[in-house]
Amino acid sequence: MKCVVLAFFACGSFAFRVSEGDDPLQIQVVTQADVHDQIGTNGTSAESGLTIREIRSPPASQLVDDLNALYMGFDENDRNSPLGVTMRMATSDDFFLNCGHDCFHGYSDCKMSASVYNHRVMRRSDGHINVAMNRDSGIIFNQAAVETTVGKCFYQYDGGTYFRVNRGCGSTANGDCNDPEGAFLNNATGEDPLAARDSCESHRQRHGSLPERNGQLCFWRGPAYDATGATTQNQLFDGLAHRIASQQSQGDKESIEAWNEIVLDAAVMQQSLASDPLSVVQAFFHVSGTHGRRQAHEMSARFAADYGATIPVIELDPDGGKSGEPFRLEQIQSGCRRRRC
Repeated sequence: MKCVVLAFFACGSFAFRVSEGDDPLQIQVVTQADVHDQIGTNGTSAESGLTIREIRSPPASQLVDDLNALYMGFDENDRNSPLGVTMRMATSDDFFLNCGHDCFHGYSDCKMSASVYNHRVMRRSDGHINVAMNRDSGIIFNQAAVETTVGKCFYQYDGGTYFRVNRGCGSTANGDCNDPEGAFLNNATGEDPLAARDSCESHRQRHGSLPERNGQLCFWRGPAYDATGATTQNQLFDGLAHRIASQQSQGDKESIEAWNEIVLDAAVMQQSLASDPLSVVQAFFHVSGTHGRRQAHEMSARFAADYGATIPVIELDPDGGKSGEPFRLEQIQSGCRRRRC
């Protein structure tokens, strides 16, 4: 009987395949494209029938370069430009996905909020990045996933989404955990008026224009907007472009510095984390010159324990926004021991 065992080990953009069968043990170097060719849509090797998890974490230095390019790449006049970097400022226990568990304060279920950072938004006039809520550490999400699978909707400023139906992308409801019409139990989605009424499309139809910073908030739909899985036109670029137009129109520093909110669908994230955790989270980070290093490493360690994937920890230097390089490798700080700063 011929027995075939495949294992893949990643190194940058290459993977090493170890196979054992009738021939002596062999090691081959294969590209990521080769890996995808041998893995079906369900993540199973066509050759062996074994379920395989592909490890794709790039070297931290390459990741930093990629994130800086994403940060600087947005152009509101080019729909094909990258949106930026999606980050959630967090504490050490903040990656818990409240989805499918007990009601929590009546909040909408299965949502996670973050912000899109780029060289045009959430920054001071000198380029210094305005970190949301002045927190010290956070999570960087896989931008491709945000723009194609887990991004649910975008508010040009804080959307106040705790009690919004449709997992944060709909109208505001009450916080009664037992009320079918409340934010926690309400199933409105798609074109249901309770979900769609606060979309920017609906707002424009009703009011003839879109709001600026001090106007009634509306949201732009992302790929995960419809909880039934129905195809949705991706409007994330339109939301960011309107945010910049609002900044220019109002002209005050608060319009530029205030955080935006992008809602991620935690139910979709759960599915992706189970099969490929690196497709959801790219890095954990701490803000340079703060005490966030310990928190970032604790999140990375817990993620490895929960999902079996090692996620790199890097630094965010808010002043680096001035030079276009806010992301960098961790720097050694005097007095730090075992990365517990």
